Amino acid sequence: MVPIENVYAQICEFAAAAGVRKVILFGSRAKGTARPKSDIDLAVSGCPDFQYFRGSLAKRSVVVAQVRCH
Repeated sequence: MVPIENVYAQICEFAAAAGVRKVILFGSRAKGTARPKSDIDLAVSGCPDFQYFRGSLAKRSVVVAQVRCH
C-alpha cells in the first residue's frame, strides 16, 4: 500500500494546479484506522476548475466515486 502521505501530497499538488482553496482528509485514513483496501475520503473546497482536477486524478488512476456540491 502506498503511504497515505504520498497520495495526499499528490492530490494536494493537483488541487493547487486546479485552484483549489482547501483539501481536507477525513474518514478512516484521517483517524489512522484504515485497512489496506480502505478508500480515501476527501473534501475539496473552492475548486474553480473541477474538471481539470478530476482529470488530473483520473490520469493517476484515482477514481472520484462521489461528488457533492454544497
